[in-house]
Amino acid sequence: MRTRTFLTRTVPLLLALLLPLAVGCEKTTQSPENAPSTTKASTDTTEGTPNSADSNCYAVSETEATAFAQHLEASLAKHDAMPFVRAMDWNALTDAVLKDTPQNSSEGVYKREDLQQSLSLSGSIATGIGEKVRQGGAFHFLRVKHIGQRTAVMFRLVDPDGGLDYLDLYLKHGPGKLLLIDEIYLYHFGETLSNALRRTLMPELYVGGQSSYGVMMSDVVRLLFRENVQLIQKLFSSFAAGDFLKTLDLYQALPKELQQCKSILILRLQAAQRVPDPSVYAYALAETRELLKDDPCAEFLSLDYFFEYHQYEDALKCVDHINELIGGDVYLSLFHCLALAHLGQMDEAEREYAHALETDPRLKDDLSFQNLPKIFDLLKQQQKKNEQTQ
Repeated sequence: MRTRTFLTRTVPLLLALLLPLAVGCEKTTQSPENAPSTTKASTDTTEGTPNSADSNCYAVSETEATAFAQHLEASLAKHDAMPFVRAMDWNALTDAVLKDTPQNSSEGVYKREDLQQSLSLSGSIATGIGEKVRQGGAFHFLRVKHIGQRTAVMFRLVDPDGGLDYLDLYLKHGPGKLLLIDEIYLYHFGETLSNALRRTLMPELYVGGQSSYGVMMSDVVRLLFRENVQLIQKLFSSFAAGDFLKTLDLYQALPKELQQCKSILILRLQAAQRVPDPSVYAYALAETRELLKDDPCAEFLSLDYFFEYHQYEDALKCVDHINELIGGDVYLSLFHCLALAHLGQMDEAEREYAHALETDPRLKDDLSFQNLPKIFDLLKQQQKKNEQTQ
């Protein structure tokens, strides 16, 4: 079984927002080493907390947040994404993307209304999640979180291919008693949606190597973006069209400095995962993990890496670390059980599997959990064959 975990799901959802912008204009990505700093997501995270000065952000109670999240989950389960779509506050998200950026620049800047329209009309991450659920995935509410002075609801996103990610939806009051989502924290990206968009769309705002919000960018990288804009557009267009081999060829044609930009690296990894030769993905994963080793997303990259390279002891440690990072989720037992089974600790794997189903009965409907007993049987058979040949 080829384990596909954290870099398979919300990356395409985020790309659904970025692709129309990258294909249609010259605003492209910074390098990760110069991206806005982020911290690990946890219940204590305060950096990047959205719109903390907005008085509407403070009054969302745990009861309100729970009711909102349960309604969202139930609507998506019925293949109705409209409550999610209507709850997205693209006005506030646009404000977050453009925060502290100069509105008059000799190098040009996104007009606010054009950016907001592009974000809201580009498919919306809400629509993308709804489509994943419609195809057989799941979007399950886990808990209410208090992050700084904000209230957020945490969800687990699983798609039909077995991909997994976690999201925090930041809530605030809109008109009347309506709750709105004005920010999303993407765990495997290690940053908020607005920061990811900001990092991708804003390189032209950097003057003399530094923007008005204090983020450094190499003049060389900025120049390379401008010189290679058509190639970058073709790269994103080929991925959007499903021509993943062409995407990989175009990636190789980029200068090294652009190849190492976070968004382009992830796009390349996504393309590599979709070609028939598994060694292409394995190599891309190893290289991406090394280049982003100091990035908050490295922990999630590492779990894929450890399974891909059969490093199951390290996979167990990685699962435990991710479980601590997100505040705990029984779904991660899936990867714990797989690692234990591959290590020959079958009794422990089966006990943990049974405990996971008892803890969260919804897992019985999950395809990956349904397949675990089959994988256990295959590994037992393989272990017997190995013992007989010794």
